[in-house]
Amino acid sequence: MGVRIPPFAPFQAGALPRPPEEQNDMKVSVTEISACKRSISVTVPNDLVEAEFDKAFRSFAGKVRMDGFRKGKVPRQLVQQRFGKEIEQEVIENLIRKHSVSALEEAKLRPLHAPVLKDYKLAKGDGLSFVAEFEVRPEVKATGYKSIKVERKPVQVGELDVQKALDELRDRKSRFEGVEGRGAEPGDYILADIKGEFKEGEGEPLDHPDAFFEIGSAGPHPELTDELREMKPGETRTFGVNYPKDHPSSMLAGKRVVFEIALKEIKTKRLPELDEDFAKDLGAGTLDELREKVREDLHHALEDRERAEARRTALDQILDANPLLDVPESLVDDRVEGMVEDLARSMASRGMDPREASVDWEEVRREQREPARKLVRSALLLDAIGDQENIQVEPDEIDKAIEHEAAHRRQTPGALRARWEKEGRLDALKRQLLREKALDFVLSSSNI
Repeated sequence: MGVRIPPFAPFQAGALPRPPEEQNDMKVSVTEISACKRSISVTVPNDLVEAEFDKAFRSFAGKVRMDGFRKGKVPRQLVQQRFGKEIEQEVIENLIRKHSVSALEEAKLRPLHAPVLKDYKLAKGDGLSFVAEFEVRPEVKATGYKSIKVERKPVQVGELDVQKALDELRDRKSRFEGVEGRGAEPGDYILADIKGEFKEGEGEPLDHPDAFFEIGSAGPHPELTDELREMKPGETRTFGVNYPKDHPSSMLAGKRVVFEIALKEIKTKRLPELDEDFAKDLGAGTLDELREKVREDLHHALEDRERAEARRTALDQILDANPLLDVPESLVDDRVEGMVEDLARSMASRGMDPREASVDWEEVRREQREPARKLVRSALLLDAIGDQENIQVEPDEIDKAIEHEAAHRRQTPGALRARWEKEGRLDALKRQLLREKALDFVLSSSNI
C-alpha cells in the first residue's frame, strides 16, 4: 500500500486516553461483517494531521545536518524536499497507531488479534482516513443444554479389581534374579544381542544389542519362543521366521526374517509376597489397610473416568444443539498452533528433534484444524452457559487446583502460583475451571 504500517496495539480498557481536543473530532464507524468480524473506519481531522506533520518536521529538522545551515536551523522546505516521503510515512504510522487504539476504545471493541489495515487515504485538507478489519468474540447464547440426556453409570469396585491392582503393585516391586544350570524357558527374561536380515529389498537389517525381554506367549516376541527354548548363556542360534501378512508391525508383516541371537543372560522375575511386610513397605500399617487404600484409589479413578465420559457426552450434545455457531478463525489458528507445539514438546520429551523429524507440519496443521474448531466452539458455548447461569469460580477453587497441579509436578503451590502469575496463566486456569463447572451444571440438571 506504499506505507509500512506497524502492528496495532491490542485494546485495553483505559489505554491511551484521548486528549480533550481530539475527543469530538475523530469520526469512527463500525461495520459488522459477520458474527465474528468487524470493520472499523476512522477519519482523523486535518488539524490533527497537520499538527503531526509539524511535530515530525521539527524532529527531522533537529537531527538533519546540511551544508550552510546550523543544526536544527534547516528550513522546512529543504527538509520537505529531502525527507518528504520518510516524514509522510512516519506521520501515517503514528496517526494510525494512536487513533486506532482510541477508535477501538470509543467503539468499545476488543479485537482478538492485531487489526489488519485494509485501506487508507491521506488527502491534503481532508485529513487521514483508514479502514481496518479484525475478529471479535461472538455474542453467544447457548440453547438446548437443559434438555440433554446423559446416562450416569454407577461406579463399583470388586474384589477381583482390588486383587489385580495389588498384583500390579507386586509386579512394580519385583526384582530379577539370574538363572544358572538350565536353559531358557517360557516366562524367563533374557538379555541378548539380536540381529536380523530381510530378503534383499524388503527391509534394513535389524541390530538390537542388549535386548531384554520376556520369552513366551506373554512376551513381546512369542514367535521366538520355540527357537530360544533351552538356549543357554554364551550360545548363538540362527533361524528364520515367516511373519503373517496381518502381523501388527508393518515392518515385519508378510516378510521372512533370518535372526541371529546371542544369549548373554537368563533372569527370572521374583514377586514379593503379599503380606504385612509388603503392606508396610508401601506405607500402610497392615495388609487390610493396604487393600482398603487400593479400593479407595480405584473408586476415585473410576469416578474420574466416568465423570470425564459423562462430560464428553454432555458436551457433544451441547454442540449438536448449537450447530450454527460461528467461531473466529484467529482462535482456531491459536488452538492449532497450540496442538502443534504440544506435539513438538512430546517429541522432544522422547529424545526426538522436531526440526529434524520427518513430519509434514503443514499437513499436521490441516489435520488438526477441525478438532481445533470443535474445541473453540466448545469453549465459547461453555463460557456462554457460565454467563447465562451466573456460574462463578471462587478463590479457594483456584487454590485447590494449583495445589493439585503442584503436587503432580512435585512443586510447592507458592512457586507454581508465582510462575503462572508471571506467565499470565491464572486467567486461563480460571476459565478452565469455569468451563468445568458449567459442564457439571449441565450434568446436574440433565435428564438421566
